[in-house]
Amino acid sequence: MSIASAITAALAELRIRTPVSITYTRGGDSGSLSVTVGKTEWPVVDTSGVQVAFETRDYMIAAEDLVVGGDTILPRRDDVIVETVGGRTFTYRVIDGDGIPPYKFSDVDKTALRIHTKIFSVT
Repeated sequence: MSIASAITAALAELRIRTPVSITYTRGGDSGSLSVTVGKTEWPVVDTSGVQVAFETRDYMIAAEDLVVGGDTILPRRDDVIVETVGGRTFTYRVIDGDGIPPYKFSDVDKTALRIHTKIFSVT
């Protein structure tokens, strides 16, 4: 089994064991996806020069599964992810800046994405 196949299988297993349903939106197009949730801590220097930790909420998905409006896409800044938990709707935006990219591939074959977001609103 290739590394790409192993990562794809692992992501599929995670979606089965810890599925989170989200809606991914770009512009007027959206898609319903099953993902796995994680987090990443980023070292960021604030305006006074002090290094602080900034945490993103990450959504992990097979790159081929990120389909919005009928097209397979790569995440970009200001794409929106909506997740409902216990009757509350959490809206996250894909971020880009301060050394934090909107996503990174989780493997050398670029088959798995880790999408970096921050909370935008809760209703």
